[in-house]
Amino acid sequence: MTTKEILTLLEKFKSGKLNNQELSRLKQLFESSSALKDLLQSMQMDYDLLKVQIQEYPIYPNQEKTKNRILQSILNQNSHRSTKRFPFHYLGWALVASLVIAGIFLYPKKSTKQQEIVWETISTLHGEQKHFRLSDSTEIKLNGNSSITYAKSTTGQLRIVKLQGEAFFDVAKDPQRPFLILSKDFVTRVVGTSFNIDSDIEKSVEVNSGKVKVFQMDEKSYSTLLNQDFTSLETQITQSTGHKVELNKGERAVLTNNNWEVKSFNNNNWYNKELVHFGEKLSTILKKAYRYYGDSITVSPEIANTKTTITFKRKSIEQVLQTLAEMNNANLIKKSDQLWEIKKK
Repeated sequence: MTTKEILTLLEKFKSGKLNNQELSRLKQLFESSSALKDLLQSMQMDYDLLKVQIQEYPIYPNQEKTKNRILQSILNQNSHRSTKRFPFHYLGWALVASLVIAGIFLYPKKSTKQQEIVWETISTLHGEQKHFRLSDSTEIKLNGNSSITYAKSTTGQLRIVKLQGEAFFDVAKDPQRPFLILSKDFVTRVVGTSFNIDSDIEKSVEVNSGKVKVFQMDEKSYSTLLNQDFTSLETQITQSTGHKVELNKGERAVLTNNNWEVKSFNNNNWYNKELVHFGEKLSTILKKAYRYYGDSITVSPEIANTKTTITFKRKSIEQVLQTLAEMNNANLIKKSDQLWEIKKK
């Protein structure tokens, strides 16, 4: 080891310009007690004393005073060196090394640890809908048995929410701060548009205005980054290997077997107080009715998978269920206040 080598590595370390090979070499030198002691001895410094002083250095309001005391101690040790003479340029190297080493320990590096995100959750019960606005002026309509979790603290250049269930979004436009909706099986990215997401029953996204990008991505793939380094979250999502599509106004995508099936649509939805169903299984229609109205419905297995196309506009739960029962040659039975049965005749 040479003094010049370690000084060069230390300077690069301070400036953040070390490559992997140089970093490994610097670690090797500092892990070798003999190498470090050789350097300090060449500068006529007391290794043990310096080590103690550095260990004693705390982080508190008198930080500057303590730093100056330790630096002065280092300078004093160099000025009271032994009578053995060294070339002037060599002593210059020694002094620089003293200050470099002290600087590494005394000047705290900027923490790269992400500030913990503070989350707030808004939830609904079956049959309950909520309408609210986020701090960026994005408006959200939340359907029944659903929840939105949003960040109360800053998330840098991203706007992030987590969705369970169904919600209609009218996202405030901000090209510099993309808006991400994280759900169990996929992620939706926009900068300013309106769209509906059903994250559990149908796993669908339908676009009312603007453009929307959707990425097939399970929750485990992004949850670690969300907790540790959300600054690289968008890159992780856009570079994911899952199936992804870009949707325009009037397009609807449904996630089936990890692939998006895209179709056109031109209809209202629950957020307009309309329930629109095209070729859906009766069991799926009843799940959506339970979410929207709040009444539980059972159905005979023989007709549960029957495909049905129908639209309900501002209808009561009883009107909806009676119509579905008649269409499937079944009887509607009211079991209790909020429990119904559609029974095959």
